[in-house]
Amino acid sequence: MRLKLIAIAILLLLLLPMASGEINGVVVTEHYITVVQEEYGKLTVSESMVFNNSGDEVVGRVSAWIPIDGVIEYSTGRYERDGNYVYWMVELPPGESIRMDLNYVVSSPAQGIVHKKVLFEKELQYHTNMLILTAVTKKGVEATTTDLRVMSPSTYDEGRGVNIAHFVETDMHPQRISIVMEWASREIIPYVGVAVVAAVLIALPLLKGGYIKKEDVKELEAGREALLSVLSQLEDDYKAGKISEEEYQEIKSEYEEKVIKIMKKLDKIKE
Repeated sequence: MRLKLIAIAILLLLLLPMASGEINGVVVTEHYITVVQEEYGKLTVSESMVFNNSGDEVVGRVSAWIPIDGVIEYSTGRYERDGNYVYWMVELPPGESIRMDLNYVVSSPAQGIVHKKVLFEKELQYHTNMLILTAVTKKGVEATTTDLRVMSPSTYDEGRGVNIAHFVETDMHPQRISIVMEWASREIIPYVGVAVVAAVLIALPLLKGGYIKKEDVKELEAGREALLSVLSQLEDDYKAGKISEEEYQEIKSEYEEKVIKIMKKLDKIKE
């Protein structure tokens, strides 16, 4: 039984490099990634990798990992693709290096309503001596990552009208890295608009010098119903995963507070 387990373990070790896309003796000495935030939830990614054969035998294949929905637009030489993996057939003698470039587009729709964010992930297949990642995002969008060190944080480039951030890391083992692009959304009008109307309705009786008309009561009641409707929509959005727990609690608290104010105003009017 023990010998059988050892045999299985050896077999798994032999298969692991093929499954991960890693080839013995190959290291990436330089890896440059540029991620550009485009319109309609798309990211344009450009990669440039320098593969070095530090082993004793000629290497016939190198590879790169890309997101499963990545659409390749350009590649150095001919390639084969299998799921997340892109393979190049090469002839890389010991001690020699080869540079491979790859451009692709990824669909990455933003998550959240109040606080929007886009996530880009990348798996490193080889030991990497140096990785430099540049994130080019829209104005007001900040790119961050906990996997790499910051060379320069997101800074607005007036000439290009974009934010640019640079990250770097050295001596990296095969691993997954990610970068998050976040911004405050301007697409919360359905929520904010109702809040503004409610605020006006709450203040309306005071603006009229304390004289309350039936129309004022009707407007306050309409405001209450509008807020309750938004709270219901908000809950549906939360259950559907459109907004985060933090966003849900933040907006819910604000709207419930406005409902309470309207209810108190109505109670005072009816006294």
